[in-house]
Amino acid sequence: MGGGSRNTAVAGVTPAPGGPLALPLFWRADASGGWVWCCAAWTSRTGLSGTASAGDGWVDAVHPEDRALALAPWGDRDDAGCRRARLRIRSRGDGRYHPVQPVAASARDPAGGLREWIGTLGPASPPEPRRPDGELQHYLRNALSVIRSVARRTALTSDSVEHYATHFEGRIDALARVQVAVIRSPWGGVDLESLIGEELLAHRVRDVVVEGPAVTLKARAAESLGLAVHELVINAVKFGAFSSPRGAVSVLWTVGPGPRLHLTWCETGIVAVSLAPRRSGFGTELIERGLPYDLGATTRIRIEPGRLVCGIEMPLTAETALGEIP
Repeated sequence: MGGGSRNTAVAGVTPAPGGPLALPLFWRADASGGWVWCCAAWTSRTGLSGTASAGDGWVDAVHPEDRALALAPWGDRDDAGCRRARLRIRSRGDGRYHPVQPVAASARDPAGGLREWIGTLGPASPPEPRRPDGELQHYLRNALSVIRSVARRTALTSDSVEHYATHFEGRIDALARVQVAVIRSPWGGVDLESLIGEELLAHRVRDVVVEGPAVTLKARAAESLGLAVHELVINAVKFGAFSSPRGAVSVLWTVGPGPRLHLTWCETGIVAVSLAPRRSGFGTELIERGLPYDLGATTRIRIEPGRLVCGIEMPLTAETALGEIP
């Protein structure tokens, strides 16, 4: 943590899908193990669409010798991180098979019955010597717990199955972007500017001022803050500055005594806007309750004529940030 101020104007450019697999890749399956959803990165990296991957279709990307194992049932274990033997998945970028480690968590209905599986395909070996395999798998299991929590909270704030599916997919993709960055980093950290920039790029928004000193967040803090940024971006696309030709967005932060991170998301040039047009939704809950609980943050959302300001202030401690903390 540290360094000088940086000023970035983010343009909407989608990275090319070349090269080996970018992991982790996320999926959901019904109780019998048939896929019902896969993240956008799966399609980008394997060339298999969500429709083509549905049910058992995803095994077309699995090495022929591994397909029987891939189709073996997960069972009915209430396990926060069921591991399976490694599989080899073909990358569309280089045409080669790359080893992955499947991990899955069960999602239950109110009666305790198995409703679905939520899983990842993560690295089969650590990308750097400083990230031991046990630590990596522990992180993936924790990530699955976060995903299950997001699924549960999304269900509570959804009006329909279609609403649930759309919003859950977007939130899982946001988590995936954070987790790819965490796993690629030998220290398991995420640069704050990159976290914000990746989310803006994912939604192809332009001319956003992103400025602040270098801050590297630990995985848990990056996941929570990344989801908050995702909700702010989605709100701005649907109802706020990104939906108006006169709209403008800035994301500015400083590091004050404590040390504490002070981040401000500001939208101008908009009509009346709300993070929850009909009721208190996931985004409002996350920012006003989730961030204070997860990160010890102080948050505020202020809506004024033509303007929305969201302020997030959080401590930068050994639990939330990496690098030298003054």
